[in-house]
Amino acid sequence: MQVITGKYRGRKLISLDTEKTRPTLARVKESIFSMIDSYIDNSVVLDLFAGSGSLGIECVSRGAKKVYFVDANKDAKRILEKNLNNVKEDFEIVIEDYLVALTMFAKKGIKFDMVLLDPPYASDFGVVAINKLHELKLLNSGSLIIYEQEGKNLLQNFGDRYIIKKSKQYGIAGVVILEYVEE
Repeated sequence: MQVITGKYRGRKLISLDTEKTRPTLARVKESIFSMIDSYIDNSVVLDLFAGSGSLGIECVSRGAKKVYFVDANKDAKRILEKNLNNVKEDFEIVIEDYLVALTMFAKKGIKFDMVLLDPPYASDFGVVAINKLHELKLLNSGSLIIYEQEGKNLLQNFGDRYIIKKSKQYGIAGVVILEYVEE
């Protein structure tokens, strides 16, 4: 696993060694970033369920203003710190339950331009997080949510809050890119 392009192109990344973690496949990651590349520069990014931080680090490498890495797994902190070693750009690692972290960001008045959402496949964490991002007013108008999920259960309708910009299937993985529309 490595950074695809940008300032840290070619940087080797290590991943969490656990059965509960599944790194995003290289071809899926390349496809995702070809779709969102023009939105990254100078954006504030949330990498929720970050794991090794592969997706968020790609944003750092491509010019994001700041990236917040959130994961509840305590081992993720060690992996993230190794993968972000010598990175000078602005980032923050938060080892916390995703709902606690989202509430903390709301209390601090932080808003995101992009959310990378790669929750465990057998959970409803992604849907809950998408609703919570809206409820806590954590998104700027036009923000993107890049949601990786089991392909057979592609995203439900979230009403008028989100526009599905793109949806793509990669074997068992499905990726949906949503744009947030402020009320």
